[in-house]
Amino acid sequence: MIKKINGITYNPPYSFDNRTITGTTSETVISSILIPANTFQIYDIVGVTARIRKVTTIGTVVVRMRIGPTESISETLAGTFSSTTATNTIIPFQRRLSIQTLNNDTRVYPVSASAAVDISSAVLTQQSTLSIDWGVSNYITFTVQSSSVNEELNGAFIYSDYLPSISPA
Repeated sequence: MIKKINGITYNPPYSFDNRTITGTTSETVISSILIPANTFQIYDIVGVTARIRKVTTIGTVVVRMRIGPTESISETLAGTFSSTTATNTIIPFQRRLSIQTLNNDTRVYPVSASAAVDISSAVLTQQSTLSIDWGVSNYITFTVQSSSVNEELNGAFIYSDYLPSISPA
């Protein structure tokens, strides 16, 4: 979907970064996309789809989605999935963000719940509310953390999409 913002055509960001990470069990950035400042308006729904490939099948992997002004492991946690099977070679990840205000109320599937896809997983906990300032440029960053130093991981892609609000706000 293409949206015009202030007369400028906006194509949702995507990345085929294809970074490969090996030799660490620390949380490490594997891919990201940049969302320019003032891209969204209140009540927009933003979708993020990513895929992590495991080149080897040695350990389990935790995938985290983070949002903030830098491409860093210290930004706001927006989603987690813990792959519990070492032999999985494809790890999908999907989240929907509901922007309730432009600076302190972005709602997501509970960040404490491990799920690869939020629309097919029911949980007993409340959704998470994140303080994300969409008035500044933000990275949606994916990080990985392997249980094995010998695991080789590849950030295959990230796509974003959105459902624009019909609100005049």
